[in-house]
Amino acid sequence: MKKYGVLLSLLLAMALLAGCGSGTAEGGSTQIVLSDSGIEIKGGGAKASGSSVLISAVGSYTVSGSLSDGQIVVDTGDDAMDVTLILDGADISCLSGPAIHIRQAENTRLQLAEGSVNRLCSGTEGSAADPDASGAALYAEDDLDIDGPGSLEVRGYINNGIACKNDLDINGGSIAVLAVNNGVRGSDSVELKGGELSVEAGNDGVKSTEADKEGKGYVLISGGGLTVNAAGDGISAETELRLEGGTVTVTATGDPAQVSSKAAKAGTGLTVSGGELSLSSADHALHSGGTLTVSGGTVQAQSSQGKALAAHGNIEISGGELSLSALDDGIETPGDILLSGGTVTLAAGDDGLQAGEANTGRGTVTLSGGDIKISAKGRALNARGGFALEGGSLIALGGSDKVTVPASGAQPFIQAGWNGAAGDETALLGASDEALLSLTASYPYRTVLLSSPQLQAGESYRFSKGAGAIDVTAQLP
Repeated sequence: MKKYGVLLSLLLAMALLAGCGSGTAEGGSTQIVLSDSGIEIKGGGAKASGSSVLISAVGSYTVSGSLSDGQIVVDTGDDAMDVTLILDGADISCLSGPAIHIRQAENTRLQLAEGSVNRLCSGTEGSAADPDASGAALYAEDDLDIDGPGSLEVRGYINNGIACKNDLDINGGSIAVLAVNNGVRGSDSVELKGGELSVEAGNDGVKSTEADKEGKGYVLISGGGLTVNAAGDGISAETELRLEGGTVTVTATGDPAQVSSKAAKAGTGLTVSGGELSLSSADHALHSGGTLTVSGGTVQAQSSQGKALAAHGNIEISGGELSLSALDDGIETPGDILLSGGTVTLAAGDDGLQAGEANTGRGTVTLSGGDIKISAKGRALNARGGFALEGGSLIALGGSDKVTVPASGAQPFIQAGWNGAAGDETALLGASDEALLSLTASYPYRTVLLSSPQLQAGESYRFSKGAGAIDVTAQLP
């Protein structure tokens, strides 16, 4: 009986200590009510000092109320414990730094309470921006997860909007970010899996920056909605950019002569496997410092001064529905272009497909599947290492007298020279005048290159541009 009493006393003491050292109030969360006239805290783990709140223990903390010049700091010390921060009608401005500064914690979960409207602001509108200043309106030096059904408005007038030095995950919420520098930055990674995120940035919209840690420096978008209006790059990943789902709308408006202004940019590899993408940029719409792969999704991409798709490595399209337009080349790489599936409709102010660099004899185009339609002001297809035709369908209208015909492959093709105008409704007609291939010309054209699995070598067909038609014959490479 005596041992039982001692044990009960120890348990009660431990419970009291836990209540003093962690965020545990009624309902399981410490309540923090902000006010310029005084901050109220009900529960443990948090302490107010003037217009600032320090959270120093593991637990859950609910924040409401407003501060016109204050700050919440999360710092759990060297033990780096997990913290859940629930914003439930919080409005925090800090004139000289982050409104919320997560200085040290194993992982911080920022929840937006249902029905809540929350605001975070650093600096003041119109004040002198300092892109070299550390931090952001919401600044985390450890991992940060954001979720919940509520809304969050972030304004970074000093530097960035949301910045995390480790991994940043956004899983929910309606989040609007305005920043004089970068909108959303996760040094190790940024993952968008849910919610609605809109970004207006004076520099890059969404970016990762880590180049030295293995497996880091990436951006992953797999769900939710993303809208970006950026004066720099719309989405920029130091290493990999993976677009797997969700709805993504990006406008990059910067002058390419002054700043990188690509809609979506990856340092080592860019993959599109799903989602609905609408990309508009002054510079290249999709750009990879390594390979560029499209296997699914819907992609609308246009560049007013650059290329639609550009990569330093191979470009492979095996699926998806792509509608591309560019002032320069449509799809360009010093490597190879491999087309095995999907649909591509392309209007290019220079060459349509360009593989390889001049005078190298390298850079092949291989067509083995898919439905490819090209209207180009220059060459429709320029493969400096050769063109292999194994399958798929192709209608390519080029404004140059130069044309690259298949050098190898098993599928018949048709090549003809015929002057036509922009707006021509062109079609390759079968024996019963059915349209085997068709395309509306975006530019005047002088050469026509056609191929389809329906063609028979040696057979005669008709190519029509609406007002007239010519007889053409299919041949093997």
